[in-house]
Amino acid sequence: MSNRWKEAFDAIRASTKGPDQRYFIAFTARSGSTWLCNLLSNTGVLGSPEEWFNPNAVHKVLQQSGCTNIPAFYHYLQLNQSPGGVFGSEITWQQLAQVFKLAPRNLFDDVDHWFFLRRRDYVAQAVSLFKAERSGLFHSVQHKRVPQPVVYDGQAIANAAMRSLSSETRFCEYFARQNILSTELWYEDLTSAPPADVVRLFSDTLGLGDAALDGLPDSAFKSRHSKIGDSQNDEMIVRFREENPAFIEYWDRNREQKTRADYVQEFGE
Repeated sequence: MSNRWKEAFDAIRASTKGPDQRYFIAFTARSGSTWLCNLLSNTGVLGSPEEWFNPNAVHKVLQQSGCTNIPAFYHYLQLNQSPGGVFGSEITWQQLAQVFKLAPRNLFDDVDHWFFLRRRDYVAQAVSLFKAERSGLFHSVQHKRVPQPVVYDGQAIANAAMRSLSSETRFCEYFARQNILSTELWYEDLTSAPPADVVRLFSDTLGLGDAALDGLPDSAFKSRHSKIGDSQNDEMIVRFREENPAFIEYWDRNREQKTRADYVQEFGE
């Protein structure tokens, strides 16, 4: 079987043109990335951005590729996931760090554009992550899953916030070191905008323009995912802020939101 996969992969590599555009969405947990990437995939012209470097999520794809290392798998993905000549991927800081333990650090130097997706309200983000992990309900499409009841836990919410803030900082450092000018995306802005405007932002940023979207039906500008936060989220957010004023005051003042130039000055090129 492994020989057959090698033959199939070699044939694809020899006969298939790679994508014209490559983009990555760096994101922190519970920032709307699944909603966003499904929206982009649904257009049929902006690639199929998924967590291609999360081995737990794409185990079957990884097996079927026949690849034995990450550079080969990256090449395989670009040949097979490029509708409209565009390749897209989403990636967390933890996944990126793991990739660079097993692959050259210049692996993604061919990426044409990086988007950086975060959430301004880090407490709401932390509550969302805390509830998802405790209930087992991460996405709206899990409608058949009966979520486990969730009891407020201030320390666990604080830990979730720290994880998100840490990932955010590490991405900022990486972009500065690599001299990457990422496009800043915020959950609050994307979810309050018409989906067509979000799609157009990506198309314009990648230099595809409106021509790439001409003729697409209205159904192409929809995501099958929707918000699952409820009144309990709101209650936990208020309670956490009331019970942890020092935590909130510190991170509101010190949260890493420096510009690329600030990071370059501090960490070097």
